Amino acid sequence: MKNTKTRMDITFEKDDPSIVTQIPAYNEGYKDIIKRGAKIRCVTEVTPENIL
Repeated sequence: MKNTKTRMDITFEKDDPSIVTQIPAYNEGYKDIIKRGAKIRCVTEVTPENIL
């Protein structure tokens, strides 16, 4: 995450996005990337179970 300059692309399993946002180290890392002006793109499978 510290090396991200302009864009970070991430692929997740269907349950990962909600889990990752609850882990403080990941959450703060993503916030830092956005503060630096970079973009984060996440790709995941959309299922009826993971729609909030």
